[in-house]
Amino acid sequence: MEPILLGFAWVAFMRAEDRSRFRAFGAYLSCRLAIVSLSLVLWQAARSGWIGESAALATYSDVSGTGSLLCAVMVFFVVRSIAGRIFEPLPGLERIGRMGFRWATGAAVFFGVVSAFFPAGASQDWLGGVLRGVGVFEFCLLAFLSIAMQTLRLSPKKREFGIALGLATIASARLAAAAFALRHSTMAPAASYAAQIAVTLAAVVWAVYFARPAKEENVARPAEPSTLDRWQEVARALAAPAPQVALGKPSGSFFLDEVVKVVDKVMERNVANPGK
Repeated sequence: MEPILLGFAWVAFMRAEDRSRFRAFGAYLSCRLAIVSLSLVLWQAARSGWIGESAALATYSDVSGTGSLLCAVMVFFVVRSIAGRIFEPLPGLERIGRMGFRWATGAAVFFGVVSAFFPAGASQDWLGGVLRGVGVFEFCLLAFLSIAMQTLRLSPKKREFGIALGLATIASARLAAAAFALRHSTMAPAASYAAQIAVTLAAVVWAVYFARPAKEENVARPAEPSTLDRWQEVARALAAPAPQVALGKPSGSFFLDEVVKVVDKVMERNVANPGK
């Protein structure tokens, strides 16, 4: 069911008229579909006896780990493109948005690397660490994106909202599954099934959003002045260059000119009053 629904989502994306605006997401969706399809082929090959079970598991581990890293990189570009689009109607806040995205990326990389290597147990395989680190990395980026969308009041009908909703569902389920499998190793298959269900739900969300006709609209903002508009003006004022005050060129004979003026006044007074 998972590859079929991902295939429907991919077809809906390719049929969308505005798919060129979401190239990063298209690359992510293609990569996710390829990973799921290859995993299904390995499972069928092991079930049919074409390859050994141990070889199939080892190949699946390599494919899943490498694919998860590639998908994490693509999620980074997806979040960056969506953040750029939702900040585009607000040029005053765009600089603050870019700065916040850089900080969120740094925090995501740091916590992702730390969670991938901690705790370091002897029974921990590399795939579990990769999945946990990737889940934390994606979760941090999507947390920043969700805060930005909530602050900018992005309409839930827009495709950007649907993309972020599906990615957040997958990242949350993957992170929870990796943490649960680390704590209860015997329940790892159940946690893996839960993560697959999350991917299936995300595929349904993407298929629905991209099957709808596209509507070109900016971030909705109220007509009356709001807190967002005031912050927009403040950010624009802070980004504006300071006004340059034109100063006259100082004269080197400024002191002598004043002395001459005083002498002239004294002489005029003496001429007007010769008896004093």
